[in-house]
Amino acid sequence: MEILQNILLLTLCVVGSIFDLRKRIMPDTINLLISMLCLINFKATNIIGIIIPIMLLLLTIKYDGIGGGDIKFILSISIVLGIYKTIFVLVLGLTTMITVYFVIKMVKGKCDNAFPLIPFFTLGIIIQIFVA
Repeated sequence: MEILQNILLLTLCVVGSIFDLRKRIMPDTINLLISMLCLINFKATNIIGIIIPIMLLLLTIKYDGIGGGDIKFILSISIVLGIYKTIFVLVLGLTTMITVYFVIKMVKGKCDNAFPLIPFFTLGIIIQIFVA
């Protein structure tokens, strides 16, 4: 069952990444479908994973740094992956995004401050699936 869940999760994340890259939005239907994947291989402990997006939401309200679609995406994946795997995905995705940002800035001399985050989180999910 976990293999089916991972295949569906990756499929939905890739679709979400395409939306984020092209339109800078993350459709709620994709987030809802990702959240529903927790029913395939339900673990009550994964519900604890919602702590992370709640903290990010509070930080966003205070500092305005991450978009609402990104927070909903993080909430969706945290219910499926659980808290530890979600932390791994976030650290890996954000580290990759920061690295890409600085490489672009060094090469071009400037860089747009707004980056679509879903593709970087999707990369983190891909790596997490194959590492774990």
